[in-house]
Amino acid sequence: MLLTVMAAGCGGSQTSSQTNPRELMRGKQVFTQRCGNCHALKDAATRGGIGPDLDTAKPDAGTVTTKVTNGSGAMPPFRGQLSQADIRAVAQYVAEKADR
Repeated sequence: MLLTVMAAGCGGSQTSSQTNPRELMRGKQVFTQRCGNCHALKDAATRGGIGPDLDTAKPDAGTVTTKVTNGSGAMPPFRGQLSQADIRAVAQYVAEKADR
């Protein structure tokens, strides 16, 4: 119980030990289907060249969530196209798997 409370109170993004493997698998699936044409990410074997290379950018989960939800620059918003759960999954996946 104490560990759970302490982890929930931390301000940073989740670490590997806290990320659900199913959520990462779902995030990879969503990323590959919806994001990989524009964004490069080694773990997903995508080479999109329209948007930023996420291995280079190394965004945190909060940044990915905001940009996927609201769009950014030429990137359209995916709010209404992706569920909150899918947005959360792809954000966790990118934040954890971007080449660090």
